[in-house]
Amino acid sequence: MAEAAAPENRESWDDTQIQFAFNTILHQHGQFRVNSARIVSPPGYQPKEVSVVWESLDPIECRQYIRTRGLVSKRRAWMPMSYENDKNWKYMTYFMSDDCKFCGFVSESIEMDHKRDVIQIESVKYNKAAFCIYLDSDYLHGPVIITGENCHFKMSGENGGRKLIYFAFPNEEQLKTKNRQDRLFVICIYDFETKGVTVIADENICEETINQIEWTPDGRGVIFHRRTELFWYRFGEQYVNKIYSNIPQPLRISFSPDEKRLAVFLPTSVFCEKSILLFHWPFVKAAVQFQHDVITLGSYKVWSVPDRPWSHGGSNLVFNANCQHHVVGFWVFMTKVSVFGVFQDEKFQIN
Repeated sequence: MAEAAAPENRESWDDTQIQFAFNTILHQHGQFRVNSARIVSPPGYQPKEVSVVWESLDPIECRQYIRTRGLVSKRRAWMPMSYENDKNWKYMTYFMSDDCKFCGFVSESIEMDHKRDVIQIESVKYNKAAFCIYLDSDYLHGPVIITGENCHFKMSGENGGRKLIYFAFPNEEQLKTKNRQDRLFVICIYDFETKGVTVIADENICEETINQIEWTPDGRGVIFHRRTELFWYRFGEQYVNKIYSNIPQPLRISFSPDEKRLAVFLPTSVFCEKSILLFHWPFVKAAVQFQHDVITLGSYKVWSVPDRPWSHGGSNLVFNANCQHHVVGFWVFMTKVSVFGVFQDEKFQIN
């Protein structure tokens, strides 16, 4: 890890400097986009420490990651702190609950030649470890997956009890399906209350790579994407429900805070003109089609999406879009009948 010396004099970070810094990062890091960003300092602490993870636009099997850190004061003065590259594997497993109460990461990994897997859960409020999940043997499953396409860590909300979903390699007993095919992974659910782990080895979902996964608001199932299809799966049921077809791997899948909408952000693709799919939640189990709206941005395409793209209680979506290497900010807000966008203080209807 290379350390960057902090400047003695802090400068006000105005809009011009923000754009310059953003362009500089894009130039130096070969068109990286924001993977996630978070405030890591305790509430009320000044200056606030911010951690940003960048990812390259390469396919997932050769994607590169870079993390930058800095301090932002109450007066919006900026002081860079340090730079870390993808040799630091721990931050690649970092996750945080949507209510920002808990975060965690894999602190020991069998994949990294440790003797066991350990997932450390931390309290964001008190900025210290709350507890650790020790996975010493392959009795429940094989090693926890921390690299590659099937590396997923997602924490649920408090509805139905807080849980953590993670993927692991199957152990010897779980490896073969009834059709004698190899399982790529098993899905593991850790319950914060019971401290137990439930392992899902359903053949309907464990034979093919899952690109994106997100908890449903009730904590009883997940939305996930594989191949070119989007699915809804309720734990304990025999079948999965296909809710959309012919879309590329989403940039982000996110439920609104009021639990009424599901936003699926799609990347630039010559095969798909859609930018955002906006589903109405909750779904009807027996539905042939799932009610949704399609948002297109014309010549602009979704570029990057924050971890929590919803604002104003779920009435707005915030993200970056680009057109011919020109990156702009977009704010999309919903009324009862229309969806609008705002760019450079100009409001326009987009569907």
